[in-house]
Amino acid sequence: MSCLFYAIEDNPDDVIFLKRAFDSSCCDLKVFGDVQAAIGAINDPELEYPNVLLVDLNLPGATGIELIKAARNHKRTKTVPVVVLSSSSYQGDIDSAYAAGASSYVVKPVDYAELEAAIKTIAEYWGTINAPANGDAR
Repeated sequence: MSCLFYAIEDNPDDVIFLKRAFDSSCCDLKVFGDVQAAIGAINDPELEYPNVLLVDLNLPGATGIELIKAARNHKRTKTVPVVVLSSSSYQGDIDSAYAAGASSYVVKPVDYAELEAAIKTIAEYWGTINAPANGDAR
């Protein structure tokens, strides 16, 4: 079964590692550099919508928290898992992400080999092992 992740990430280095990690997974990846582009894709009925949202918190313009709230209020993504992948280990950010509706919060490892391994684990779990909610807008 193939799956699609929408990643909202503005750091070019992290995008490279996301793509590299997903190249060896069974999931497809579409990357958006900001919240508005991701929301535009979610709202576009012509585009395949994601099985998982992978969200950075610190983004240009609107924040990852705002995206999580928007996703939870949209019929196409209200039950889609939202995984936060952020460099912030600040407990306030973690609590805010969960309060907004995040399904998981992962602090980005500083080491790039560890980051790539974490991304592969996220793709494997959320893309193939986790059973999606029934009754969503898919």
